[in-house]
Amino acid sequence: MSWQGIPDPPPAGFIPEIGSPSILLFCARSEVDYPFIVRVLDLLGLDRSRRSHKKGRSSSPWVLVYLKTPGINPEPLAPFVDGFLLGEPEKILPPVCVAFPRNREFWTSPAAIVPGLYVPRNYRVEYTPAGVIRGIKPRSPFSQPVPYRCPLPAAWWRRHFPGASGSGAVARGKRAALWPVGSSAKLRRLLGRPPEEEHYLSQVPGLLQRGAENFTLHFFVGLPGEGAEDREGIIRLVKRLRHAVFQFRRPTLFSGLITVNLVSFSPKPFSPLQWEGMFPLSLLQLQMKALVSKLRAIPGVHVVHDLPKWAYLYGILARGDRRAGEFLRALARRGGDWWSALSEVNLNPDFYTVRQRSLEESLPWDHLEGPVPRQKLEDQARAWREQAVRS
Repeated sequence: MSWQGIPDPPPAGFIPEIGSPSILLFCARSEVDYPFIVRVLDLLGLDRSRRSHKKGRSSSPWVLVYLKTPGINPEPLAPFVDGFLLGEPEKILPPVCVAFPRNREFWTSPAAIVPGLYVPRNYRVEYTPAGVIRGIKPRSPFSQPVPYRCPLPAAWWRRHFPGASGSGAVARGKRAALWPVGSSAKLRRLLGRPPEEEHYLSQVPGLLQRGAENFTLHFFVGLPGEGAEDREGIIRLVKRLRHAVFQFRRPTLFSGLITVNLVSFSPKPFSPLQWEGMFPLSLLQLQMKALVSKLRAIPGVHVVHDLPKWAYLYGILARGDRRAGEFLRALARRGGDWWSALSEVNLNPDFYTVRQRSLEESLPWDHLEGPVPRQKLEDQARAWREQAVRS
């Protein structure tokens, strides 16, 4: 089953008859799809947290979710499903289907040890009195760390910018795109991007020669350690780029336009900034509003940006643990009304989004093996904290 372009959970009458399948497979492109999946499962009566698979045959299918985008956090959805595919389903499903006896023992037996198949019930999460995770322990002697079987982008920031080029510039038809990503040389250096503004300005002549007429620049807003002076760097680079373009080509009604794409930063799992917190929502909204206002005052500049409130809400799912499942359940009840759902659950969203974590704290996805060892991510996170504060 597949629904395209539906941002909110569907109404009851939208769900088709599915017959009696043995396995029901969903595809999640990001954590944003989780409320939709929970709503569908609720309408089908397949919420795993409210059903039990008894020994022997069961009339309920086993529910699996394919996480299409590498690095998605499965934990908020874990209470509702039987398993996750952390890689290509064509490689993971065949051994599952061959060994699948449609009884509970399959998921706690050696047969369930399929590379890329994550079975949440095989792991027990323990919390401290303060509410942070003390540890994640296997329930079954056969449980082992589950690796993501498909690689994450070489640069973690590219998960925020679909289509981003590692070289920093690309021309598609009459539009050229540049990815400074960081607002200042300091932040670009920490991100592993070319830090100097001249790197991006020097590409203008070649892009114009290849037929580019308009330019798009992509930036984060709200990176850890970012200050007002850093954000002024966006305005300065945009003005300098506009001047560089006009040196070679005078603007017309349909050319010479510079688009600035601003993305609210929200930490992602399996990245060096997974321990960092977001800016408080009210502060991030003020920063975005002020920056957009200054950029729109520049002639020939068009600004597109996300809404910080959505980055904040998605951040609950991006870094949430299994307790965030109650938020998903409330979303299903409220028909996708995020703020109403938050008001009815005992959950502090700042705990997941704004709170900075200690590098020693266990994270909800620590029992999953990302492409970069945790120790290396810790080293990079430590360097970020030291350099961002010192600079």
